[in-house]
Amino acid sequence: MKKPHKTGGSISKKFWTGIGLFALLMVFTGFFTRKLSQETAKLEIRGIYGSPAPFWKKNIRLDQLGVNAVFLNHNAINEDLMKQAKAEGLKVFAEFPTLNGKAYVDEHPEAWAIDNNGKKVAAAGWFMGVCPTEPGFKKYRTTTLRTLLQSY
Repeated sequence: MKKPHKTGGSISKKFWTGIGLFALLMVFTGFFTRKLSQETAKLEIRGIYGSPAPFWKKNIRLDQLGVNAVFLNHNAINEDLMKQAKAEGLKVFAEFPTLNGKAYVDEHPEAWAIDNNGKKVAAAGWFMGVCPTEPGFKKYRTTTLRTLLQSY
């Protein structure tokens, strides 16, 4: 048999449980949102794209200009650059062309990207796409990236 519904000004237990869970959710969400925004505030990147060599040749330190990061092609990264960047507290970000490989497809035509009609895709200016599933290219790119990361 059904229990009779309570009437008269009392608020149901479900209502208070819902309010309690909502309050906990608000506190919990607020805590993590505040913590995330505090962490995000610490991640301020002020960088240049390209070689810092012109500054360094003039004895200008990038950290004195408010710069804390350098973005450049992975081929431009070397021991001297990393040493100077570390001395100035700079983060170094490598541009790494994951699927760009004109020189590779010239030597390995089997890696040439193919369109939906089975024809070779033409190079687009500076970019020559490579078939991302070609095992030799995957190994080549992985090795190149691993070598870069292990060197510095």
